[in-house]
Amino acid sequence: MGFSEEMLKNIASLYLQDKHSRSTSIHLAANKSTANRTSWN
Repeated sequence: MGFSEEMLKNIASLYLQDKHSRSTSIHLAANKSTANRTSWN
């Protein structure tokens, strides 16, 4: 078949981790800019 179930699980978890870390850093950047905006008001 090519991919074993274990390999697919590993790939899926790596992909999810990468996606999660990216969205977290985007979220943090958004929070930072929002905080800057509110402090200037």
